[in-house]
Amino acid sequence: MIVGVLRERKLGEHRVGLIPKGASQLIQAGHTVLVENDAGVGSGFENIHYKNAGAQMCLKPEDVASRSDMVVKIKEPMEKEHHLLRLLRGKILFAYLHLAGTSPKLTDLLLKHAVTGLAYETIEDTEGRLPLLAPMSGIAGVAAVQFAAEYLQKKHGGCGITLGKMSGVEVARVIILGGGIAGVSAAHTAAGMGAQVTILEKRKERVADLKKMFHGKPVSVVDSSICGIEEYLRGVHVLIGAVLSSGARAEHVISREHILLTARGAVIVDVSIDQGGCIWGSQP
Repeated sequence: MIVGVLRERKLGEHRVGLIPKGASQLIQAGHTVLVENDAGVGSGFENIHYKNAGAQMCLKPEDVASRSDMVVKIKEPMEKEHHLLRLLRGKILFAYLHLAGTSPKLTDLLLKHAVTGLAYETIEDTEGRLPLLAPMSGIAGVAAVQFAAEYLQKKHGGCGITLGKMSGVEVARVIILGGGIAGVSAAHTAAGMGAQVTILEKRKERVADLKKMFHGKPVSVVDSSICGIEEYLRGVHVLIGAVLSSGARAEHVISREHILLTARGAVIVDVSIDQGGCIWGSQP
């Protein structure tokens, strides 16, 4: 098989679909690997690293798409990349497609050009887990808290409170919607910084697991299926949406009225935005 690796063109995206070590393993197994020039630079991998692994470098993305049997990348094709789908007719595209959160146009184009789209975020193991989404969810949970801490500062229009714990100063209150991998990662990070954290989770079996997980730690777990979330949102400083509906658009759980309950200058981070978002008004 000929495996192609495209450079990411989405603003702020620095990952690469295949690292040199992975390319080397594929080549040793008898496959051919084509890599677009500078595809790995954002992740610290120069072209020479891929060449040393035995990969062939291509100047243009069109060369990669036309010559490959399968193309791997990270994010779904941007509009500027849609023309490449014609060159992938009858071939495989392996990426985080997030079709439930993107416009129908991409889905229509994949169908029109008979592209087999393998979405990292929907691939399950034998126990129904999402092994390719899990590590990214963990990173997203940590990043959500880091960005929240940044934008709580007055210079960004935030309320000026810190997530770090200090004597004689109000403790920041953080609400996390969803107790999956992203939510748990965010909870550990925010609690570690000193914030007062509450996870709202509606799956009863998951609520029980989370209570055991965070026993003795400054994290409260609330079963949102049996109590209203309004009382928990009142005056909160950080609201993190981490709701996952596998392979489907995220459930909208926060309304405009809910947002008005938060503290003035609060920060909202919608981790579910790649699946359409779970909070009113949030956009990529």
